[in-house]
Amino acid sequence: MIHEQNDCTPESTTHAAPEVSSDIPTARPIANEFEVPVSPIDAMLLAPISKKAAWKDLGLIVLILFVSEFFVGMIAGILFGGDYQNDAAQADFGRRMLIPIIATRTVVVLLTIPWLTRRRHLPAAANGLTWRKFPINAMLGIGATGVAYALILIWMVSCSLVWPEVIEQMQENAGRIMSLIPKQHPLNFALLSLMIGVYEEVLFRGFLMTRLRRITGSWLVAVLVVTVIFTMLHAQDQTSVALGPIAILGLLFGVVTIWRRSLVPAIVGHTLFDLSQFLNLYIQAGDSWQ
Repeated sequence: MIHEQNDCTPESTTHAAPEVSSDIPTARPIANEFEVPVSPIDAMLLAPISKKAAWKDLGLIVLILFVSEFFVGMIAGILFGGDYQNDAAQADFGRRMLIPIIATRTVVVLLTIPWLTRRRHLPAAANGLTWRKFPINAMLGIGATGVAYALILIWMVSCSLVWPEVIEQMQENAGRIMSLIPKQHPLNFALLSLMIGVYEEVLFRGFLMTRLRRITGSWLVAVLVVTVIFTMLHAQDQTSVALGPIAILGLLFGVVTIWRRSLVPAIVGHTLFDLSQFLNLYIQAGDSWQ
């Protein structure tokens, strides 16, 4: 008696063997199996771009900044060609024009660097511009200001032991600042400090440092090179002893930026440091600063 086979009964063992493909199977590449997109916290590694692209970015930003700084410097030289300390009218004019001049430089950087970044299909976080953990990073920026002052104090005390002229050098440095920058209202100094902090940190720590790391493959080399550039660009306006604190700031802000993968601590710390310096000079100089 033959029973009908239903879906629940096992199939007969006499069925034909399955057809075997003659193609030789190949394993999937391991790299593809484990490849993941770069997370925002690692965006500053600039993994998607080549060293050649990083070199091109550096060349473009140098060219653009050279042209913009030349014209801004030329205009500033024409407008600020007087003596602030002895010419009240010139000092008043300088007070009104300083913020627009610094704002122009800041806008050039804030437009150019995002444009170069988008050309490489990179996120803003590639330059450290991210709101990620902003409150913590802002607090760390405040702490970085305190650390900067502690390190600078150690530097100044150490220098004074072998170089008695340190105090005179710092007084001369204060005089240079007052001759270059007319006296401002404290609120204007706050705005000026913020613009300088944003301009210099986005340019040096956000853009140059990350591209140099991509080129050299080393954060250490990138931090050192950018710190040297950052310090030397201040050499024209600062005395030699004042370059030590500037180098300390460059190193400190570079390390904090790499640690946090964010420019927020460096911008906050840089802004607070410059503001405290301006306000201290504002109080000490009194009416002697026009």
